[in-house]
Amino acid sequence: HFKSRLTKVFGKPQLAFTLQLLNTIAQKGQIENNEVFDLAVLFELESGYREVLEALKYDGYINNSLSDTLYRFNSPLLKIWWQKNVSH
Repeated sequence: HFKSRLTKVFGKPQLAFTLQLLNTIAQKGQIENNEVFDLAVLFELESGYREVLEALKYDGYINNSLSDTLYRFNSPLLKIWWQKNVSH
């Protein structure tokens, strides 16, 4: 499923950042780029967070098609699944 795939792709620091990022998007519906950077700083990933974002976009978890600086889940169904099964 979606979460276990992430545990195979990302190492520990990237995974913690990714889970928090997706939890935030699930709870708020979206996240702005400056908030993503703040999370990256919190997880000490300032130099590698863009690669995580690109991987999440490429794998279909999130997109920023409405705005270059605003990320949302790619699918409302994925967002609902994430809220029910992962988000806390």
